[in-house]
Parts: sequence; C-alpha cells; structure tokens
Amino acid sequence: MNLIYKEYIKFLRDVTWKELADIKEGYFWLDKQIIKGFDKYGNIHKFYRVVISNDLSTVELRKLKDYDNVEDVDLASWQDLIEMKKEHLKQIESEAIILIKEKMKEYQEYTSIIPVSMGKDSMLTCYLVRSLYPDTKAVFNNTTLDCKDTYRMAKRFSNCEIMNPRKGFY
Repeated sequence: MNLIYKEYIKFLRDVTWKELADIKEGYFWLDKQIIKGFDKYGNIHKFYRVVISNDLSTVELRKLKDYDNVEDVDLASWQDLIEMKKEHLKQIESEAIILIKEKMKEYQEYTSIIPVSMGKDSMLTCYLVRSLYPDTKAVFNNTTLDCKDTYRMAKRFSNCEIMNPRKGFY
C-alpha cells in the first residue's frame, strides 16, 4: 500500500479531467490500483479504482461504493493511523531489529551490504540496519528504468554505491 501524495493527485486530475476535490494528501492510500482510506476506528473504505487502458493511453477513475461524498467518512489521517498502530509498529520494529542482529552475527565473516531500490521497503530496511550498524554500505542497481527522482535520490544517499550497466535496458 502506498501513500497518495499531492503529485499523484495532480497526475490523476490531469489525466482524468476530474476535479477530485475529495482526495487530499495525508489521508489516502493506493493499493492494487484502488484508492482507499481508513476511518477513525481503523476500518478500511474503498473509494475508487484506477483503470488504465491496455495501451496506456487513458486513465479512468471508477467509484467503488455509493458514498455521496467521501467527506461522509470520518477519515483518519496518516498520523492518526500511526498513533492507532503505534504499539504494533514498535513490536514489528523490535522483531526486525532482533532478526537483523541474529543474521549479522550468523554471517559475521561476510561483508554486509544493503541492496536498495530507493523504494519504501528497501529504505526502511536500510534505516533499521544502519540504526544498528551505521557504516553498512548500500548498493543501488541502476536498471535504467527508474524515474529521474529515483536516480537523484540514489546519488544523494549516503554510503551508497551505484552499479551502472554497460548498456541501458532498451
């Protein structure tokens, strides 16, 4: 599940020609092309399906439920959800830290590196590993298929080697 930022909302407005005043940054998520939100009790609500044509020429938003107005749902913000799930998140983090320590000890004769794609999952993994072992090197594999912002991020990322291919994908 990915957070929906204002840039994605702008993209949807530009390609669907819809105002989308009910979708705002800080409250919505994209999961398997479905725009979702959570209410203040943690219940999930599915609002739209993003439908992209096979030839990628059109994008359409289809309403999934009969909400007269998205504002009829008392949506929880991203920050509200973090607070709601704080103890669970701390438990997951603690388990991850224990696993990292175990594996670093088990494979201590090897040089540790962190493969990073600059996506949310690899960045979180890198954060957790470096919280214990700050000098661990990261490696970004340039597939030549990422967007410009991904490459900018890789270039600015500390202690990260960028592996470049001899030829681009195409």
